[in-house]
Amino acid sequence: MSASESVDLPGRLNAVVESARARVEAYRTEAGSARQETEERSRKSLPIAERIVAIAGEKLEWLRERLKFDLTPAQVIGFPEHFGAATLEHQGPTYYIISDETRRDFAKRHGLSS
Repeated sequence: MSASESVDLPGRLNAVVESARARVEAYRTEAGSARQETEERSRKSLPIAERIVAIAGEKLEWLRERLKFDLTPAQVIGFPEHFGAATLEHQGPTYYIISDETRRDFAKRHGLSS
């Protein structure tokens, strides 16, 4: 290294440091701007998301009301004869019922003798 290069070394180092500081400041400015844009988009979309949640809640409540049904074992539905563990005649047809307990509940519900 020559004498003129070593004399100019501090100036070159200062130039590199200043260049790095400028790049850091530019990055900070860009990051701050991007953060503000993201916050603004979030502020705009939050009411939309809240409305979607409210609508979904209304629809779920509507579905919950529409899907209410009695799950007692006394419900008798069309049941294949060969799977029936019990039978019960009621107003003409013979019902094939899944269990004796269900047959008893059905009979009790309809005022029939067990």
